[in-house]
Amino acid sequence: MKLFIACAVSTALLVGCSQQAEADLATCKSDLSKAQSEATSAKSASDQKVAALETQLKQAQDQLAANQKATDDAAAATADKAAADKATADKTAAGKAAAGKKAAAELKQAVEKADVKAQTQTKDATTQQKAKAAGF
Repeated sequence: MKLFIACAVSTALLVGCSQQAEADLATCKSDLSKAQSEATSAKSASDQKVAALETQLKQAQDQLAANQKATDDAAAATADKAAADKATADKTAAGKAAAGKKAAAELKQAVEKADVKAQTQTKDATTQQKAKAAGF
């Protein structure tokens, strides 16, 4: 009979342990499902953040490229304007030099012409002849 009681107690313990093990297993499965769900939602959220940051990075790179192009264009325009201003200044200086040379040549011709008129006058010329020779 002791054997029977021992078997009955052992069976009761095993049944109790089995039920406790099943309850623990169910709790573990529930915890595992919950953790997997949280991990999936966290991964989804991080993927969305990564996509948003990649979009911002692309926009920043595009803006940087546009700014660099605008800077390069402005530098080229400034260089072109400086070259055009220099060319204009050179032309103006050349024009002034040519005008100065022309004025000097005209002055020289006028002086020579006046000298020629003065040389044609004689000492015996009348006042009227002298005035006519001078261009009056």
